[in-house]
Amino acid sequence: MVDQEIKDPETLASIEEFYTDLQQRTVVLDSESSFKFITSRSTEKTCTDIQNLCTLMEKLCQIYYIPTKGAFLRKTELSVKAFIYLICNTNFASQYLLADDVRVGHLVDIQPPFSPYLFIEILWRIRFDDLLAESILHFPLDLCNEILEVLPRCIDLLTFQRASKFLSNIVPNIYKKLILLRNNGSQTKDIAQNSKKLAGNFQELLSQFNNVKFLKLKDVPKKSDRYRRYGILLKILIQTVRMCVTSRSKKIEIPKDMENLYKLTFGWQLYEKLDDGSLHETLSEINRELFNALLKRVKEIDCNIYMNWTEHDDEDNSSMTLQRAIGLECHFFIENTRDEYGDVAEYGHLLECLQQIASKPDPENNIESMDLTDLCHGAKEGRRDCIVALFRRYKDWDDSTVDAIDSNISSLSKEDCEQLLEHLANELAQEPQEDSNSDSGGSSTEKLQTYSLCLAKALVAQDIGDLYEITIKSIMRSEDREVADAEQQQQQQQQHVVDASDFERFITHNSSFSSAKNLRAVLFYLCLNTRPTLKILLKMSIGHADYPGVAVSHDDLMLLLPILKIRTHSKNESLVESLHAKCSEREEGSKLLNEMRYLNKKRLNQYRKSPSSVSLVIRVLREICENEPAWDPNCLAWLLQMLYEFCEPAEIVGEIFIPLLRCTPDKYSTAFFKYFLVELYKLKGGYTPDCRNALIRELEIKLDYLYKSDHLWRYCREELLLLATAVLEHLFCEVEPDQPYEHLDSNYLHVLQPYPTTSAEDEPIYRLTLLEALGRFDQLRRSRMTEEDCEQLPDGATSYSFTEDFLRYVFLKCTREQFIQYGNELLDSAGEIIDCADNSKQAYCDALVRLTFETMLFCLEFPQCTAQDSLVFLVNCLKEFLPKVQIPKKDAFQKGICRSLDKHAIILRESVARTVVAPTYDYLIMAMDEHPLHLTHKLRALEMFSSKCRSYTEPLRTYAGSHTPLGLRLWLAHDLVQEVLDKQGNSEIFMRKLADYFKTEQQQRQQQQVDEEPSTTTTTTTTTATTSSITDETS
Repeated sequence: MVDQEIKDPETLASIEEFYTDLQQRTVVLDSESSFKFITSRSTEKTCTDIQNLCTLMEKLCQIYYIPTKGAFLRKTELSVKAFIYLICNTNFASQYLLADDVRVGHLVDIQPPFSPYLFIEILWRIRFDDLLAESILHFPLDLCNEILEVLPRCIDLLTFQRASKFLSNIVPNIYKKLILLRNNGSQTKDIAQNSKKLAGNFQELLSQFNNVKFLKLKDVPKKSDRYRRYGILLKILIQTVRMCVTSRSKKIEIPKDMENLYKLTFGWQLYEKLDDGSLHETLSEINRELFNALLKRVKEIDCNIYMNWTEHDDEDNSSMTLQRAIGLECHFFIENTRDEYGDVAEYGHLLECLQQIASKPDPENNIESMDLTDLCHGAKEGRRDCIVALFRRYKDWDDSTVDAIDSNISSLSKEDCEQLLEHLANELAQEPQEDSNSDSGGSSTEKLQTYSLCLAKALVAQDIGDLYEITIKSIMRSEDREVADAEQQQQQQQQHVVDASDFERFITHNSSFSSAKNLRAVLFYLCLNTRPTLKILLKMSIGHADYPGVAVSHDDLMLLLPILKIRTHSKNESLVESLHAKCSEREEGSKLLNEMRYLNKKRLNQYRKSPSSVSLVIRVLREICENEPAWDPNCLAWLLQMLYEFCEPAEIVGEIFIPLLRCTPDKYSTAFFKYFLVELYKLKGGYTPDCRNALIRELEIKLDYLYKSDHLWRYCREELLLLATAVLEHLFCEVEPDQPYEHLDSNYLHVLQPYPTTSAEDEPIYRLTLLEALGRFDQLRRSRMTEEDCEQLPDGATSYSFTEDFLRYVFLKCTREQFIQYGNELLDSAGEIIDCADNSKQAYCDALVRLTFETMLFCLEFPQCTAQDSLVFLVNCLKEFLPKVQIPKKDAFQKGICRSLDKHAIILRESVARTVVAPTYDYLIMAMDEHPLHLTHKLRALEMFSSKCRSYTEPLRTYAGSHTPLGLRLWLAHDLVQEVLDKQGNSEIFMRKLADYFKTEQQQRQQQQVDEEPSTTTTTTTTTATTSSITDETS
């Protein structure tokens, strides 16, 4: 139920659909109406129910794009509405009063209610901690008390980092709530009693700071790290107490926008205010509790703990030690509270203890030495230096700090933004010193996210021209800073700080960023998360399957042209530079090499090329293309056409097409391979020698694969072969005479590819003739045989001609163009290729027809050794070749062709009878017999046979019958030819296959020499024995 896909995540649904979906699914999960009674994780069933419900909430928030993280989460409307919906459907005692609320009363009790404990569990899971702390300022008093009563039992569920941050937010807000009860009042039946209850809840949460369980020291095995945690907790407690006790003398104002977001009422119930006397009495008691709690924590600090703090950097300001940071906090606390609370007895004792560890700020740097409160005042007054200083102390921020920065963020200048971006980049570049037990782990990323979001507001407030300049400078600095081995780590850090999914959501619903507002947002993401952001934009521009229905237009992408043109290191060059840097480090560290370094350094660097650079867009596009292709080829062609305007063809080929060709063939379909070849064919010229040679090598590797593969359709393979050959011909035409190219060492290309391995300097590329191919094959075959091997063969084996076997193999691999070319050469060979009794074209044509039908027989009986549509392909090749034969006495020649077709078509009879196309074959024979000497009718019959066979392609992929003697011999010959062409072939295996082949040949001759009525027993025995041998070898 929980793991089920809920809705289409590509559409942004309304918050009402979130309500409906959660309601329906909660009804199913809570079929026994037990959720409102859950008070703890007491049973296994309860734990399962809590887990299922929390997982469901996480998925719903993801599906409906409800943010669950970020610095401004408490100001996010969707998140607040989801939070209030949960409030309205939680089994609080005051729940029925919420039904009278004008705005959200209709949401109350529309689903099975959650228990208060379960409500808190859900909030922890979806990280609504800040929303819960903020809500205390706005909710009615009775509801606040009910929420606070359950919190002490749930604090332990949070990590130390989240728990300490949550308490440091909610405790000051409860203190402010008490003051607001006097200023604004609240809807409650008994203001005096409920205010005391609120004070009691405050004290209960405050006591958590001195709870041993709260420190979670079991998670910190090292004593040094435990001392550090004591210091972090003390610092947080000092800040919390200071925020509380200084609130008394300040005017507390609730921003109007926050009040509208969180406002929740009990309908028309009257507001009651707390009188001054009660408030003074309550706050005096609470202040004493605050001082005592801090005093208790300070007294636990001994000399060992205090000295240990010097070994740790402050997580909020790495430029100072933890000891120094705590000392400054103590100093600011004393300065801000001495005048008002000097007469309080508890404060006097606390003051004595704090003065012992307090340290005064450095007077030389006035801004940096100011405490956070003074900096916030300066920021609210519009002082840019205070805002910049606050940014540098981002790890020390709380909600009030963010509000202070937000108040005048637009006053920052272009130089300020560049400075803050550089500071953020330096923070990201630092190696993370966090582990699973670190107190800064997790929270440091959140603080950097807060930093980046505040910086985003400063950036989008800049003039669009200045923002372009800031973005380009930032990207160029980051690209120059990157090193290959640290690049991935830095990108991961950036992706954690600026989530790419946030940009995905934005651009999905704002795919046109021609407006200034949207363009500013895109430039901001490019500043902080360059490559992931650009990758998303490029994917959308090429119709990638990750973003269906979303397209970035040509005009919009051109707005980013200055960024696309930025030069950066290519991926390969970055790796080389990294290796060179590592070698240099090792060289400097070795005493022996250090002595040789002076002599060798100049010589080594002399021959090392400087790293080549590529456009940023090319680098990112390569990362996209290296993954499994899922883009629209037409859209990618459009993008490449745009890139050709400012990128060299060699750059695009070297960074995109060559890496794509190096991928395994299974990684992309033949359609994408065809697209690569078409694009390469368009790029005629403009290659560097290295790029051209690398491209030729990769194309030859792919050609070698195409010739070897039998799983591709013949027509598809033919198209790919023709395109690849055409591209290679253009490349070979550009090869300079003084820069010879060494071809791929492949027997398949050496024999089958229609271009020679060498060409004359002044002659164009020419087609390899059949006679040349046969000569090369014969040369390869003889190279596998030694004189000793030849002596072991039967008589006549050494002089046996493999021409017909080779031709049948060629017919299985060639294109239609090659078939016609080889057919014409065979007819014009005058006995140089095949020996015929009648040295005429008619005899050679008859041999061609026979060889073609024998190859068809092999396709029928051994479909696993051929391409899927080889039978259909061969029929069509024969049908296309025969009418085009040019000869003076054409009528007589065509009658001879008709006789050849009638004579050799019956080769298939015995094999076809065991397949699904047997009726079609019978019809072919009958149609051919109807017109004995009419070639047109016979060719039409062949065409019908081919068409029927095409519809039965899949059933013809298996052959269930027994193999004919001719089929077995053809299989042996095919296997023998393939063994010759295989570079990894073994001579011993080759000789064994050759001996089996001649043994079968002798059996065939003996069979032809017997009487017209041969012994059935002998034939059956011979065939069975051979079949058994072939079957074993095939297995």
